[in-house]
Amino acid sequence: MSNIVNFPNQEKRLDEASLWIARLDRELTEDERAELASWLREDIENLETLMKMAALWDKMDRLSVLAEIFYIQPKKKSSYIRYALAASFLVVCIGFLIALQFSSPDKSKSKPEMVYQTAIGEQRKIFLDDGSTLVLNTDSQVEVIYSLNQRLLLLNRGEMHIDVAHDKSRPLSVIARDKVVQAVGTAFDVRLVDEKRIKLWVTEGKVLVSDNKSSRDLAAQEKIQVAPDSLSLSKGEKAILSGINKKIEKISEGDMNAELSWQQGNIVFRGETLDEAVLEFSRYSDKTFVIQDPSLRSIRIAGVFKIGDTSSLLLTLKNNFDIHYEYSKENKILLSMDVQ
Repeated sequence: MSNIVNFPNQEKRLDEASLWIARLDRELTEDERAELASWLREDIENLETLMKMAALWDKMDRLSVLAEIFYIQPKKKSSYIRYALAASFLVVCIGFLIALQFSSPDKSKSKPEMVYQTAIGEQRKIFLDDGSTLVLNTDSQVEVIYSLNQRLLLLNRGEMHIDVAHDKSRPLSVIARDKVVQAVGTAFDVRLVDEKRIKLWVTEGKVLVSDNKSSRDLAAQEKIQVAPDSLSLSKGEKAILSGINKKIEKISEGDMNAELSWQQGNIVFRGETLDEAVLEFSRYSDKTFVIQDPSLRSIRIAGVFKIGDTSSLLLTLKNNFDIHYEYSKENKILLSMDVQ
Protein backbone atom coordinates (compact mmCIF):
# COMPACT_ATOMS: atom_id res chain seq x y z
CA MET A 1 0.00 0.00 0.00
CA SER A 2 1.40 3.36 -0.97
CA ASN A 3 1.74 5.91 1.85
CA ILE A 4 2.11 8.86 -0.52
CA VAL A 5 -0.50 11.59 -0.14
CA ASN A 6 -1.09 13.52 -3.36
CA PHE A 7 -2.32 17.09 -2.93
CA PRO A 8 -4.92 18.32 -5.47
CA ASN A 9 -2.45 20.28 -7.66
CA GLN A 10 0.01 17.40 -7.73
CA GLU A 11 -2.75 14.88 -8.53
CA LYS A 12 -3.82 17.08 -11.45
CA ARG A 13 -0.18 17.35 -12.58
CA LEU A 14 0.21 13.54 -12.42
CA ASP A 15 -2.97 13.04 -14.47
CA GLU A 16 -1.79 15.53 -17.10
CA ALA A 17 1.69 13.97 -17.24
CA SER A 18 0.14 10.51 -17.73
CA LEU A 19 -1.99 11.87 -20.56
CA TRP A 20 1.07 13.39 -22.26
CA ILE A 21 3.00 10.11 -21.98
CA ALA A 22 0.09 8.32 -23.65
CA ARG A 23 0.01 10.93 -26.43
CA LEU A 24 3.78 10.76 -26.93
CA ASP A 25 3.44 7.00 -27.29
CA ARG A 26 1.43 7.46 -30.49
CA GLU A 27 3.27 10.62 -31.68
CA LEU A 28 2.06 14.19 -31.31
CA THR A 29 0.23 16.34 -33.81
CA GLU A 30 1.54 19.86 -34.44
CA ASP A 31 -1.22 21.32 -32.25
CA GLU A 32 -0.35 18.90 -29.45
CA ARG A 33 3.33 19.85 -29.69
CA ALA A 34 2.39 23.48 -29.15
CA GLU A 35 0.06 22.52 -26.29
CA LEU A 36 2.78 20.43 -24.62
CA ALA A 37 5.29 23.26 -24.97
CA SER A 38 2.81 25.61 -23.30
CA TRP A 39 2.16 23.13 -20.46
CA LEU A 40 5.90 22.69 -19.84
CA ARG A 41 6.38 26.46 -19.73
CA GLU A 42 3.70 26.88 -17.06
CA ASP A 43 5.74 25.33 -14.25
CA ILE A 44 9.14 23.65 -14.01
CA GLU A 45 7.48 20.94 -11.88
CA ASN A 46 5.47 19.89 -14.94
CA LEU A 47 8.73 18.87 -16.61
CA GLU A 48 9.95 17.07 -13.49
CA THR A 49 6.68 15.13 -13.20
CA LEU A 50 6.75 14.21 -16.89
CA MET A 51 10.27 12.85 -16.49
CA LYS A 52 9.30 10.78 -13.46
CA MET A 53 6.24 9.34 -15.21
CA ALA A 54 8.31 8.45 -18.29
CA ALA A 55 10.82 6.58 -16.13
CA LEU A 56 8.06 4.88 -14.15
CA TRP A 57 6.37 3.49 -17.26
CA ASP A 58 9.53 2.74 -19.30
CA LYS A 59 8.80 5.47 -21.85
CA MET A 60 12.13 7.35 -21.77
CA ASP A 61 12.62 6.82 -25.50
CA ARG A 62 9.45 8.84 -26.18
CA LEU A 63 11.00 12.02 -24.72
CA SER A 64 13.33 12.74 -27.62
CA VAL A 65 10.65 15.10 -28.97
CA LEU A 66 11.18 17.34 -25.93
CA ALA A 67 14.58 18.38 -27.22
CA GLU A 68 12.86 20.00 -30.21
CA ILE A 69 10.25 21.66 -27.98
CA PHE A 70 12.77 23.09 -25.55
CA TYR A 71 14.97 24.60 -28.22
CA ILE A 72 12.16 26.62 -29.78
CA GLN A 73 13.18 30.28 -29.48
CA PRO A 74 11.13 32.01 -26.75
CA LYS A 75 9.15 35.08 -27.62
CA LYS A 76 10.63 37.17 -24.79
CA LYS A 77 14.36 37.50 -24.19
CA SER A 78 13.76 37.72 -20.45
CA SER A 79 12.52 34.13 -20.51
CA TYR A 80 15.60 32.78 -22.31
CA ILE A 81 17.51 31.88 -19.14
CA ARG A 82 14.61 29.84 -17.86
CA TYR A 83 14.36 27.91 -21.14
CA ALA A 84 18.09 27.25 -21.11
CA LEU A 85 17.97 26.01 -17.52
CA ALA A 86 14.99 23.82 -18.32
CA ALA A 87 16.80 22.37 -21.34
CA SER A 88 19.87 21.67 -19.25
CA PHE A 89 17.73 20.06 -16.59
CA LEU A 90 16.08 17.92 -19.25
CA VAL A 91 19.41 16.63 -20.57
CA VAL A 92 20.69 15.81 -17.08
CA CYS A 93 17.44 14.06 -16.11
CA ILE A 94 17.35 11.98 -19.29
CA GLY A 95 20.92 10.83 -18.72
CA PHE A 96 20.31 9.98 -15.08
CA LEU A 97 17.00 8.20 -15.61
CA ILE A 98 18.23 6.19 -18.59
CA ALA A 99 21.23 5.09 -16.54
CA LEU A 100 18.93 4.15 -13.67
CA GLN A 101 16.67 2.25 -16.03
CA PHE A 102 19.44 0.13 -17.52
CA SER A 103 21.05 -0.55 -14.13
CA SER A 104 17.83 -2.06 -12.76
CA PRO A 105 18.50 -5.71 -11.85
CA ASP A 106 14.99 -6.97 -12.63
CA LYS A 107 12.65 -4.98 -14.88
CA SER A 108 9.94 -7.63 -14.66
CA LYS A 109 9.05 -6.60 -11.10
CA SER A 110 5.89 -4.60 -10.55
CA LYS A 111 6.39 -0.84 -10.57
CA PRO A 112 5.41 1.23 -7.52
CA GLU A 113 1.65 1.52 -7.46
CA MET A 114 -0.34 4.69 -7.95
CA VAL A 115 -3.29 5.20 -5.62
CA TYR A 116 -6.34 7.11 -6.86
CA GLN A 117 -9.35 7.95 -4.71
CA THR A 118 -12.46 10.11 -4.45
CA ALA A 119 -14.33 11.75 -1.60
CA ILE A 120 -18.03 11.24 -0.89
CA GLY A 121 -20.02 12.77 -3.75
CA GLU A 122 -16.97 13.14 -6.02
CA GLN A 123 -16.38 11.56 -9.45
CA ARG A 124 -12.96 11.51 -11.10
CA LYS A 125 -11.59 10.55 -14.53
CA ILE A 126 -7.99 9.32 -14.81
CA PHE A 127 -6.07 8.71 -18.05
CA LEU A 128 -3.77 5.77 -17.39
CA ASP A 129 -0.36 5.33 -18.97
CA ASP A 130 -1.41 2.49 -21.29
CA GLY A 131 -4.21 4.55 -22.84
CA SER A 132 -6.97 3.09 -20.66
CA THR A 133 -9.46 5.46 -19.04
CA LEU A 134 -10.44 4.94 -15.41
CA VAL A 135 -13.46 6.67 -13.86
CA LEU A 136 -14.06 6.54 -10.11
CA ASN A 137 -17.42 7.06 -8.47
CA THR A 138 -18.12 8.44 -5.00
CA ASP A 139 -15.94 7.38 -2.04
CA SER A 140 -13.73 5.00 -4.06
CA GLN A 141 -10.09 3.95 -4.02
CA VAL A 142 -8.05 2.03 -6.61
CA GLU A 143 -4.42 0.98 -6.66
CA VAL A 144 -2.84 0.73 -10.13
CA ILE A 145 0.15 -1.59 -10.56
CA TYR A 146 1.67 -1.98 -14.05
CA SER A 147 4.52 -4.30 -15.00
CA LEU A 148 5.98 -5.54 -18.27
CA ASN A 149 3.63 -8.54 -18.27
CA GLN A 150 0.38 -7.38 -16.77
CA ARG A 151 -1.81 -4.45 -15.73
CA LEU A 152 -3.38 -4.77 -12.30
CA LEU A 153 -6.02 -2.62 -10.55
CA LEU A 154 -6.98 -3.28 -6.93
CA LEU A 155 -10.43 -1.89 -6.08
CA ASN A 156 -10.27 -1.29 -2.32
CA ARG A 157 -13.63 0.46 -1.97
CA GLY A 158 -16.41 2.04 -4.00
CA GLU A 159 -17.01 1.80 -7.74
CA MET A 160 -14.90 2.09 -10.89
CA HIS A 161 -15.47 2.03 -14.63
CA ILE A 162 -12.55 1.12 -16.89
CA ASP A 163 -12.30 1.52 -20.66
CA VAL A 164 -9.39 -0.81 -21.38
CA ALA A 165 -6.77 -0.07 -24.03
CA HIS A 166 -6.09 -3.18 -26.12
CA ASP A 167 -2.85 -4.99 -25.27
CA LYS A 168 -3.13 -8.76 -25.65
CA SER A 169 0.39 -9.37 -24.36
CA ARG A 170 -0.35 -7.48 -21.14
CA PRO A 171 -3.86 -8.33 -19.89
CA LEU A 172 -5.63 -5.99 -17.48
CA SER A 173 -7.12 -7.50 -14.32
CA VAL A 174 -9.28 -5.88 -11.64
CA ILE A 175 -9.06 -7.41 -8.17
CA ALA A 176 -12.27 -6.85 -6.19
CA ARG A 177 -12.15 -8.69 -2.86
CA ASP A 178 -12.41 -12.42 -3.68
CA LYS A 179 -12.84 -11.99 -7.46
CA VAL A 180 -10.54 -11.36 -10.42
CA VAL A 181 -12.10 -9.68 -13.47
CA GLN A 182 -9.83 -9.88 -16.52
CA ALA A 183 -10.09 -8.25 -19.95
CA VAL A 184 -7.82 -7.39 -22.87
CA GLY A 185 -9.70 -4.64 -24.70
CA THR A 186 -13.15 -3.89 -23.35
CA ALA A 187 -15.11 -1.64 -20.95
CA PHE A 188 -16.80 -2.64 -17.72
CA ASP A 189 -17.94 -1.40 -14.32
CA VAL A 190 -17.16 -2.95 -10.91
CA ARG A 191 -18.81 -1.92 -7.65
CA LEU A 192 -18.29 -3.21 -4.12
CA VAL A 193 -21.92 -3.22 -2.97
CA ASP A 194 -21.24 -4.44 0.57
CA GLU A 195 -18.92 -6.83 2.40
CA LYS A 196 -20.20 -9.86 0.48
CA ARG A 197 -21.54 -8.64 -2.88
CA ILE A 198 -19.74 -7.32 -5.98
CA LYS A 199 -21.70 -5.85 -8.88
CA LEU A 200 -20.23 -6.22 -12.38
CA TRP A 201 -21.60 -5.09 -15.73
CA VAL A 202 -19.99 -5.01 -19.16
CA THR A 203 -20.50 -2.14 -21.60
CA GLU A 204 -18.11 -3.32 -24.33
CA GLY A 205 -16.38 -6.57 -25.24
CA LYS A 206 -16.04 -9.51 -22.83
CA VAL A 207 -14.52 -10.24 -19.41
CA LEU A 208 -13.61 -13.40 -17.52
CA VAL A 209 -14.22 -13.77 -13.77
CA SER A 210 -12.36 -16.11 -11.43
CA ASP A 211 -11.88 -16.48 -7.69
CA ASN A 212 -9.09 -14.65 -5.85
CA LYS A 213 -7.64 -15.95 -2.60
CA SER A 214 -5.16 -13.12 -2.00
CA SER A 215 -4.85 -9.89 -3.98
CA ARG A 216 -1.34 -9.29 -2.67
CA ASP A 217 -0.19 -12.73 -3.83
CA LEU A 218 -1.66 -11.98 -7.25
CA ALA A 219 0.09 -8.60 -7.36
CA ALA A 220 3.42 -10.37 -6.85
CA GLN A 221 2.81 -12.86 -9.65
CA GLU A 222 4.53 -12.29 -12.98
CA LYS A 223 1.22 -12.73 -14.79
CA ILE A 224 -2.28 -13.63 -13.60
CA GLN A 225 -3.71 -16.55 -15.55
CA VAL A 226 -7.51 -16.77 -15.74
CA ALA A 227 -8.82 -20.07 -17.09
CA PRO A 228 -10.69 -19.82 -20.44
CA ASP A 229 -13.63 -21.74 -18.95
CA SER A 230 -14.09 -19.18 -16.15
CA LEU A 231 -17.36 -17.29 -15.79
CA SER A 232 -17.66 -14.89 -18.75
CA LEU A 233 -19.77 -11.77 -19.28
CA SER A 234 -20.27 -9.96 -22.57
CA LYS A 235 -21.60 -6.56 -23.58
CA GLY A 236 -25.03 -5.88 -22.09
CA GLU A 237 -24.69 -8.40 -19.25
CA LYS A 238 -24.41 -7.92 -15.49
CA ALA A 239 -23.84 -10.14 -12.48
CA ILE A 240 -23.96 -9.92 -8.71
CA LEU A 241 -20.95 -11.90 -7.51
CA SER A 242 -21.29 -13.30 -4.00
CA GLY A 243 -19.36 -16.39 -2.95
CA ILE A 244 -20.31 -19.21 -5.30
CA ASN A 245 -23.44 -17.39 -6.53
CA LYS A 246 -22.77 -15.94 -9.98
CA LYS A 247 -26.03 -15.27 -11.78
CA ILE A 248 -25.71 -13.47 -15.13
CA GLU A 249 -28.53 -11.25 -16.41
CA LYS A 250 -29.12 -9.40 -19.68
CA ILE A 251 -29.79 -5.69 -19.26
CA SER A 252 -31.35 -3.25 -21.69
CA GLU A 253 -29.53 -0.25 -23.09
CA GLY A 254 -31.79 2.04 -21.04
CA ASP A 255 -30.97 0.22 -17.82
CA MET A 256 -27.27 0.29 -18.71
CA ASN A 257 -27.39 4.05 -19.27
CA ALA A 258 -29.17 4.46 -15.93
CA GLU A 259 -26.53 2.36 -14.17
CA LEU A 260 -23.74 4.53 -15.60
CA SER A 261 -25.52 7.90 -15.27
CA TRP A 262 -23.22 8.81 -12.36
CA GLN A 263 -20.48 9.48 -14.92
CA GLN A 264 -22.55 12.46 -16.10
CA GLY A 265 -23.28 13.56 -12.53
CA ASN A 266 -26.79 12.12 -12.44
CA ILE A 267 -28.80 9.53 -10.55
CA VAL A 268 -31.52 7.92 -12.66
CA PHE A 269 -34.41 6.00 -11.13
CA ARG A 270 -36.54 3.77 -13.36
CA GLY A 271 -39.16 2.46 -10.93
CA GLU A 272 -36.97 1.66 -7.93
CA THR A 273 -38.63 1.48 -4.53
CA LEU A 274 -38.20 4.40 -2.15
CA ASP A 275 -36.06 2.11 0.02
CA GLU A 276 -33.68 1.50 -2.91
CA ALA A 277 -33.75 5.15 -4.03
CA VAL A 278 -32.73 6.67 -0.70
CA LEU A 279 -30.03 4.03 -0.27
CA GLU A 280 -28.57 5.05 -3.63
CA PHE A 281 -28.81 8.76 -2.80
CA SER A 282 -27.01 8.16 0.50
CA ARG A 283 -23.92 6.96 -1.36
CA TYR A 284 -23.30 10.54 -2.51
CA SER A 285 -24.05 12.33 0.76
CA ASP A 286 -22.91 12.47 4.37
CA LYS A 287 -26.57 12.33 5.41
CA THR A 288 -28.55 9.16 6.07
CA PHE A 289 -32.21 8.71 5.11
CA VAL A 290 -34.50 7.07 7.66
CA ILE A 291 -37.93 5.86 6.49
CA GLN A 292 -40.05 6.03 9.64
CA ASP A 293 -43.26 4.69 8.08
CA PRO A 294 -42.72 1.15 6.67
CA SER A 295 -45.62 1.58 4.22
CA LEU A 296 -43.51 4.14 2.30
CA ARG A 297 -40.73 1.68 1.47
CA SER A 298 -42.53 0.14 -1.53
CA ILE A 299 -43.39 3.44 -3.26
CA ARG A 300 -41.89 3.46 -6.77
CA ILE A 301 -39.66 6.36 -7.85
CA ALA A 302 -38.80 7.48 -11.39
CA GLY A 303 -36.82 10.51 -12.52
CA VAL A 304 -33.41 12.06 -13.03
CA PHE A 305 -31.67 13.85 -10.16
CA LYS A 306 -28.35 15.63 -9.94
CA ILE A 307 -25.84 13.99 -7.62
CA GLY A 308 -25.89 15.83 -4.31
CA ASP A 309 -29.20 17.60 -5.02
CA THR A 310 -30.99 16.17 -1.98
CA SER A 311 -33.45 19.07 -1.82
CA SER A 312 -34.77 18.21 -5.30
CA LEU A 313 -35.46 14.61 -4.24
CA LEU A 314 -37.19 15.71 -1.04
CA LEU A 315 -39.34 18.23 -2.92
CA THR A 316 -40.37 15.50 -5.40
CA LEU A 317 -41.33 13.17 -2.56
CA LYS A 318 -43.38 15.89 -0.88
CA ASN A 319 -45.19 17.10 -4.02
CA ASN A 320 -45.89 13.68 -5.56
CA PHE A 321 -46.31 11.37 -2.58
CA ASP A 322 -47.14 13.67 0.37
CA ILE A 323 -44.02 12.49 2.17
CA HIS A 324 -42.90 14.76 5.01
CA TYR A 325 -39.18 15.18 5.68
CA GLU A 326 -37.27 16.48 8.68
CA TYR A 327 -33.55 17.01 9.33
CA SER A 328 -32.39 15.57 12.66
CA LYS A 329 -29.37 16.58 14.74
CA GLU A 330 -27.71 13.24 13.98
CA ASN A 331 -27.23 14.21 10.31
CA LYS A 332 -30.24 12.14 9.31
CA ILE A 333 -33.24 12.91 7.11
CA LEU A 334 -36.44 11.48 8.58
CA LEU A 335 -39.21 10.54 6.10
CA SER A 336 -42.81 10.01 7.16
CA MET A 337 -46.38 10.40 5.91
CA ASP A 338 -47.52 14.01 5.77
CA VAL A 339 -50.49 14.13 8.18
CA GLN A 340 -52.12 17.48 7.50
